[in-house]
Amino acid sequence: MKTSFLTSDQPVPLPNGSGIGAQRDSTWQGRFGRKMKRRHLVTLVFAPLLFAALNGCGGSSSSTPTQSPVPAQVITTVPIGVVPVAVAVNSPTNRIYVANRGNGVSPGNVMAIDGATNAVTVVATAGVGPCGIAVNSLSNKIYVTNSYEDSVTVIDAGTNNTQTISLTVGSFPCAVAVDVATNMVYIANYGRGSITVMDGSTYNPTTVPVANGPTNIAINSATNKIYVSNSRRGSASPLTVIDGATLQTTSVPLDPLVSGTSYVALNSVTNDVYVSGGVIVTVVDGATLATSTLTADGGSLGAIGLNANTNKVYVANNGTNSVEVIDGATMGTLMVPTGQYPGVIAVDEALNQIYVLNRDSGTVTVIDGASNATSLLSVGLSPIAATVNPTTHRVYVVNQCGSDSKCSTNGTLTVVEGPH
Repeated sequence: MKTSFLTSDQPVPLPNGSGIGAQRDSTWQGRFGRKMKRRHLVTLVFAPLLFAALNGCGGSSSSTPTQSPVPAQVITTVPIGVVPVAVAVNSPTNRIYVANRGNGVSPGNVMAIDGATNAVTVVATAGVGPCGIAVNSLSNKIYVTNSYEDSVTVIDAGTNNTQTISLTVGSFPCAVAVDVATNMVYIANYGRGSITVMDGSTYNPTTVPVANGPTNIAINSATNKIYVSNSRRGSASPLTVIDGATLQTTSVPLDPLVSGTSYVALNSVTNDVYVSGGVIVTVVDGATLATSTLTADGGSLGAIGLNANTNKVYVANNGTNSVEVIDGATMGTLMVPTGQYPGVIAVDEALNQIYVLNRDSGTVTVIDGASNATSLLSVGLSPIAATVNPTTHRVYVVNQCGSDSKCSTNGTLTVVEGPH
């Protein structure tokens, strides 16, 4: 099934960024001549002053005033390394790990930051060209891909010992993900069209061929399935599904409009997989691999954030400076305006807060998942990575250029405290 969502009928932004979207249906002719439903967005404007005036009519209220919650706010900025590229958090230890690429000639490093004090406690040497980072919270190990030397650095956070493993059949390893349940590490070799599967205990690697340009990885620990989005310029690359037990692969064809870099996210509750790229979001049933699509009328779809608790999916559209919100149950959609060039999306599922990094405006748009109201936080220049600690509800935003418009000095890490 193919459905469209429009990005032209944008909610009118208010001074505080608040807006609520609704939808109506109109019948349209499907690609194959079959009658289908096309969802359009209708803008509803939330007017705080009007509601305040209406609430004031009819005399004073006898209700007891309640204290408003403190909204999300920036609490500190931490200097980090040169050209920071990725960040991950170990929630049980309250440690944040930032991978810094450096000059790309000498080895990069990984900084460990104490989440209680926001102080850098350890600087560990990585390989040349760090690109991705992942944490196994059970083994307390950190995995850093080194794209310029085709290796992965393993850091034992308990001892701070490091070990670099060569990926002999890898090429430009970048994306990395860990299945905590099986203690297996999955590394995407962008230049080789393969996934390196590494045992987290023995570090023994196995190579699994996939499509060209693997870019992003999502893991369903319950089913032991791994989903790899692949990128190919000018045409669509399929989604690759890896069986974690057998390492057998299945290719899921995608719409030809899914061109360029594609992204993948998984709802482990519904076992639905979402792939974005070009102007298409493909929804894949994890059990049957059946697909349906949503089409954006313009823009360029990018990173995906997902709240499994609410079954809502958030897709960055950096062509229209907005986020497309998809209801996973009804496939209804609405659009929320953001800052310039929204990229990475981080979600605090428990608080139902969505953090959208706006690369070109140096800001973070905070979306309340219940109302879709927004607020805007100023961070550093070129925010390009973020992670959420679900225990402390703090968000860590990597600003690649820090406060330097030439991006020639150290980056920074902005710490955001969630609403409370």
